[in-house]
Amino acid sequence: MGFNIDPSLNGYTPERMKVFYPQLSDSLASIPGVQSVGLASMRILEDNEWDSSMSVEGFTPPKPGENPEPYMNSISPNYFATLGVPIVAGTRFPQQ
Repeated sequence: MGFNIDPSLNGYTPERMKVFYPQLSDSLASIPGVQSVGLASMRILEDNEWDSSMSVEGFTPPKPGENPEPYMNSISPNYFATLGVPIVAGTRFPQQ
């Protein structure tokens, strides 16, 4: 199940949202039957995007037709587990 929320619409500052989202995750995880909770800035498969420019040391400027603007997403540590996507190589993302 997924849903969108925007605490800034109720006057939450960025500092207050840093406290709100972990509290929301904990509250949702405490509901009986909930197995996992994951948060993301952008919902997948929603035809929405968050992109940004990037630079790589030693890479020459892009040629015509090249688009070095990767799509990004800010996710919580349990995001992939909540989606049922196993991490098959590398390490888990650290909690901050």
